[in-house]
Amino acid sequence: MPRRLVATAFLLVPLALAPAAPVPEHLMKPPPYHPTRVGATWVYQQGTELLTYTVSASAEEVGGAAVTVVRVDGDRKSPHQKVLVSSAGVTRTEYLETPFDGPDDLVRVPVRVGDRWETKVTGRRDRGDGRSDPELTLTAKRTVAKVERVEVPAGVFRAVRIDGELTYNGRSYRATSWYAPHVGLVKLDQEEWSRVLKSFDPGKD
Repeated sequence: MPRRLVATAFLLVPLALAPAAPVPEHLMKPPPYHPTRVGATWVYQQGTELLTYTVSASAEEVGGAAVTVVRVDGDRKSPHQKVLVSSAGVTRTEYLETPFDGPDDLVRVPVRVGDRWETKVTGRRDRGDGRSDPELTLTAKRTVAKVERVEVPAGVFRAVRIDGELTYNGRSYRATSWYAPHVGLVKLDQEEWSRVLKSFDPGKD
């Protein structure tokens, strides 16, 4: 082999073995804090009760994925909530069949400890027979307290802790939520009760 070709070959080897440069943090796509796959299922333990929720529908929209979650009780399924999952976070748009007149941001992305935001939404459920329920009003002040390790029956997660001060139809209370990437809510503490994730199934493609 000519001397020039040998030298060229040796120069190429380190280039082929060199590791790829890391992607700058500001260019990395943030992970979703709520699953979007139909069939994704959470089982929570609240005291002695087990609560099961599953993603029943998911549709791509301009702003992200519109996800419908239902509660499963045996063969019965009842509407729980609808959320928009996007690169900006997780936004609740409907709760217990009551559409909101604005966004209720549960998690904001990128996650920054110390971030605070306030949302105020109202809604009214249409019974479909010409009657409507009384107006629902929710005001929430949420703060990203920290990102920490959380252990629940379903396992150990690195989750963002969000402290909330909420007023729901005139009743004020505090609530702390922990959200893990790709899983969603793994723990919820309110003043009178606590809910922890017992199992999670991400669903199948």
